[in-house]
Amino acid sequence: MMRRHGRCLFSLLFLALAGCTSVDMVRLTSQQFPPKRSVDNVEMLQRVPACPHVALAELRVEDTSSGYGAMQQNMLEKAAGLGADAVIFAKPEEQIQHQVAYQPGMMMGGPFGYGGFGYGGMMYGPYPYGMGYYGGYPAYGGGVAVPYDVEVKSLKGLAIRYIQSSGPKC
Repeated sequence: MMRRHGRCLFSLLFLALAGCTSVDMVRLTSQQFPPKRSVDNVEMLQRVPACPHVALAELRVEDTSSGYGAMQQNMLEKAAGLGADAVIFAKPEEQIQHQVAYQPGMMMGGPFGYGGFGYGGMMYGPYPYGMGYYGGYPAYGGGVAVPYDVEVKSLKGLAIRYIQSSGPKC
């Protein structure tokens, strides 16, 4: 029993470390193509090729923890599933998002004070541990705003498929 629990815990830890970066996709065509057998069959491009091609989908990844290499890999995997021959990558972007988290604030109720949930009197109430209406434990009253910054990396790409399947690639 302990061995199975340890294996599950290891799996969860691995998934947390590997990250679960999702690729957002907007399909640009209703055409369907068989998926590529490997991500290695999908080219990485920096500009639109001169040869004829079909735009399959716009791809986008936003992440706060992964590097750009991992983000590109996830996009290539998504493109391979669409049957794309290449992904044209845009210049990576970074931005700082200012966010606010609300931490619970704690108020101690005195014998005649008020807590966040009714009276917070310390030795009053019908319940022995102060859990009733006249609670004797600290009561939470409101919250404290804690500002913080998050660096968000974003990467965009266009998955394409060449029209002529035979011959050299562009």
